[in-house]
Amino acid sequence: MRETHIIEFFEASIIDSNGEIHPIEATKEISNKYYSIRRLNLKICYSDFIEVQSKLCRSSKDILIFGHLFEKVDKENELRISVTKFCKQYGYTISRVNKMLQESIKVNFTKKLDRGLYLINPFIFKGKGCSNQTIEGLQKEWDLI
Repeated sequence: MRETHIIEFFEASIIDSNGEIHPIEATKEISNKYYSIRRLNLKICYSDFIEVQSKLCRSSKDILIFGHLFEKVDKENELRISVTKFCKQYGYTISRVNKMLQESIKVNFTKKLDRGLYLINPFIFKGKGCSNQTIEGLQKEWDLI
C-alpha cells in the first residue's frame, strides 16, 4: 500500500523600505512510504470480509452484533471487550456474543490473545487509526501468533 510523497518549493521576493529585493525560498516535504500490505484494500479485504460475515452471521441480529463488535477494533487491530458490559450496552445475550467470538476464531478472523482481548486478522480488516506500518508488522506475525 503506497502513501504519497510530495515536495513543494516556494519562492518569493520581498522589497524592503530601501528598495532592495530579498529572495526567500522554502521547501515543504511530505514523505512517501510503501508498505507491503497484501490483500487489504482501504480498511477491509471485501471478499474475505463478506465471506467471514456470511459464516458468522445467521440473522439480522448477528449482523448487528458483528458490526458493533468490530467497530470497537483499536489502532493496534485489537478488540478489547468485556462481554458483560458490551451485552448490557447493546442488549445482546452473553451466550450469543461469546458464540460469535468463538466462531470468529474458527473462521480465522480473530485470534484470542487473552481474556477479552482478540487480534483481528490483518489480512482482512484494519481497525480505526491503525497505521499501515502496524498492519504490515501484524501481517508478518499473524501466523506466528
